[in-house]
Amino acid sequence: MSRVMWRRVVACVLVAVLVAAGCSGGGGSSAKSSSSGSSAAPAARGTKGAETLSAGDPAQAGYTPTGPLVADNGFRPEVDGFAFENYGKAPEGQPERVNMGPDEVRKLFGDGVCASLASGKCDLTPIAQQWMEKSNKATEGGHCQGFSVLSGMLWRKQQDAVPFGAPATPAMTLDGNEPLQRAIAYAFMFQTLDAYNAAIIKGTPNDILDKLLTLLTPNSTESFTLGIYKPGFQAGHAVTPYAVEDAGGGVFKVLIYDNNFPKVTRAITIDRNQNKWSYVAATNPSNPAELYEGDATTKTIDIEPTTPGIGAQPCPFCNKAGDPAGGGKSVAKGAQASPVSMDEIYLDGSETDHAHLLITDEAGRRLGRIGDGNFVNEIPGAEAMFSKANQDYNVDVEPSYFVPDGPKYTITVDGTSLEEADPTAVGVIGDSFDLFVDNLNVAVGEKSTITFDSEATNVTFASTNAQTPAVDLDVSDAAAYFALNVSGATVPAGATLSYALPVNGGQLTFSSPKGATYDLALEREDDQGVLSFRHTGVAIEDGDSASFQFGSWTSRDQSIPLAVTHNGAQNTQELSNQA
Repeated sequence: MSRVMWRRVVACVLVAVLVAAGCSGGGGSSAKSSSSGSSAAPAARGTKGAETLSAGDPAQAGYTPTGPLVADNGFRPEVDGFAFENYGKAPEGQPERVNMGPDEVRKLFGDGVCASLASGKCDLTPIAQQWMEKSNKATEGGHCQGFSVLSGMLWRKQQDAVPFGAPATPAMTLDGNEPLQRAIAYAFMFQTLDAYNAAIIKGTPNDILDKLLTLLTPNSTESFTLGIYKPGFQAGHAVTPYAVEDAGGGVFKVLIYDNNFPKVTRAITIDRNQNKWSYVAATNPSNPAELYEGDATTKTIDIEPTTPGIGAQPCPFCNKAGDPAGGGKSVAKGAQASPVSMDEIYLDGSETDHAHLLITDEAGRRLGRIGDGNFVNEIPGAEAMFSKANQDYNVDVEPSYFVPDGPKYTITVDGTSLEEADPTAVGVIGDSFDLFVDNLNVAVGEKSTITFDSEATNVTFASTNAQTPAVDLDVSDAAAYFALNVSGATVPAGATLSYALPVNGGQLTFSSPKGATYDLALEREDDQGVLSFRHTGVAIEDGDSASFQFGSWTSRDQSIPLAVTHNGAQNTQELSNQA
């Protein structure tokens, strides 16, 4: 569907969830950490980024085993892997590649992501649209997870090769092949799925080795991804294990398909004597050697089965706000209910010099970065999904954060560590709403705060410097799917701009800390179709509040009442549609 949000497209964000190294980029994310009440190292989970290394002649990057293979499932990079290497955002002058569209989001989460299915076409809900946009940005640094997952699905005949234009994986070409590009992006998103992450096998290097010896068998119907990380869960990467060599003296080599080095064998070393593992990601002299390693305490290597991610998964944002049958957690249009209702909070800013987020609940418990960037998680049930490095190894993307839906949270956007001002946006995606605060230019030392409560019924914004935020509020309620945008008003330093969007209330109320002029935009979608509304130059005097009463708006030619309260008296004006 078209959107009323004119959102800044950045090179890389957060991901969230949901964004990372050459396989993730901004918005992508990696190691997921649960609440621990401390800044201890997190348990690995989440979006792997593949550093897109240019290895020169791929043969130079190959490894030839000389010892016996003590495990082997039969996969081979030159026969079952892609002939082209992992990629991210296309460099200037090269053809752009596509990522997920509505069909892929629907394939992931079912019909509940669709506001309309007219003629069999999925028209995404505003919240699903925002999730897709955010998630696609997470691939701008690379698609390593997608390469590993999809090659395994093709190998195990869980995915038909016919739509991709060739009978075998190495015969497939990338450029101009939109079905394959979309499939790689779809497979990349497996790492965001609860069922996929719940099946991940973790442990010490020796634990991982022992498990690989039992899993990599010729009769297995499963394929696997190895998630590997640098110390501190930085620069995550996804590769495909297929055999284990006994190199002697207690040293074993896990043979892998590394999608940065197509059609050759690579090897991860596991030293059983020291309970350590290591992998040198670059052997080309023109690139710095990038060492991935870990020991019994780091938990920086894991095994990820593919099959749990196949098929429609519980949708984390497909509920309807305020449905009495589900207490605000009912299922929209046939989607599976997500077992745990979480709100994702992410920062959209520079890849290398950006503000940090700190989320605080009503009890004062914190999640995010404090002091000189140390991580803390004191909120019960909360998680952080850490970003990975980009292909140039200079990226330090802000993690995506996940908090239990329901309480009121305060997000502090902290520019203390900035070297220069950074264009920034902050997003929240819940089970029945999303909130996006854009058009922030966070200065060095500046702090902005955003508060929101359950289903974003109340939102506030304030900053230590003057800002002119553009605020998007998308909500799915009993009447329809609504996307609202309020922009144009400058918030003076220290002042607060407030928004109230009561569930099923059909109105958005906003306050003006000083006299300001607003631009309002609305998109409404139900089974009858999509309606768009826009009205610019709405003047509100100092201290007034205004209620944009859109609930009864059902026709493009219909005006929308704006009730303005000034000194306790209310005056209503009709806003015409300028769209």
